[in-house]
Amino acid sequence: MDGGTAVRPRSVTIALGLWPASSVASIVGAILALTETDVRIDDQAQGAASGQAVAAHSVVLTVVTLVLVALWRVFLFAMRAERNGARVVLTILGALSIISLGLGGIGVVEGILQIAGSLLTLLAIIFQHRPDANAYFRKP
Repeated sequence: MDGGTAVRPRSVTIALGLWPASSVASIVGAILALTETDVRIDDQAQGAASGQAVAAHSVVLTVVTLVLVALWRVFLFAMRAERNGARVVLTILGALSIISLGLGGIGVVEGILQIAGSLLTLLAIIFQHRPDANAYFRKP
């Protein structure tokens, strides 16, 4: 396919819309988790070393989330340009994101956002691999 010559199937368009929604849920959840670090330190930490570990864990998870979202965005643009390889990479990154569900001590709101983001990611993966999407990305 010559970048834009084929009509994009509805399932691909839906997947292209689900990825940004998942990204928003992930970013908001990561920011909320980072802002809740002090509360978790007070609740979980017995000493200074434990408090530093909780804070470091929150920062690392937030940075990993932001890097993952940035990668999603890069490959989302490539998928929009009919690149099958981008679809494969998005599937792998999405699967890793779903597998990581529940890592770290999170609050209720962060947990809900994480679950919502994972469900949106799963739906995006399903839509981008439907039969019409497979035909769309198949090279002649």
